Formats: sequence, structure tokens, C-alpha cells
Amino acid sequence: MLLLAQAHVERTGSAKGKAVLANWEAALPKFWQLVPPAEKNTPEVNPDVAPTKPASAPAKVPVKA
Repeated sequence: MLLLAQAHVERTGSAKGKAVLANWEAALPKFWQLVPPAEKNTPEVNPDVAPTKPASAPAKVPVKA
């Protein structure tokens, strides 16, 4: 995620992106990865979650550095 944010700032000069990078540790927990319900319990997304009943809405999974 950090590399993606850095590439965005390099390509766009985004002031908001620079502010996010300047305070990366505080900004990272605010990012979420949306995962289709059918994939939320897969090891690729979150190896700590045991499969349960299927969800009906996309899951919000915190982005890990």
C-alpha cells in the first residue's frame, strides 16, 4: 500500500497524498480493502478468519502494510 501511495504522489504531486505519506503510521489504519463476500474468508485476504456462513454484503478488511 505504501508503494502505491508513493507512486501516486510521484506521478501527481498530490498535496493530500504528501500529507498522508508524512503521517503514514496514523493514516494506514484508515485504509480499507473491500473484498467480495465470497472471498472474505480466504487465506489470501485474511488468514486469521475461519470460514463461516456466506455474507450478503462486501466485507471491510483493514489493509495490512
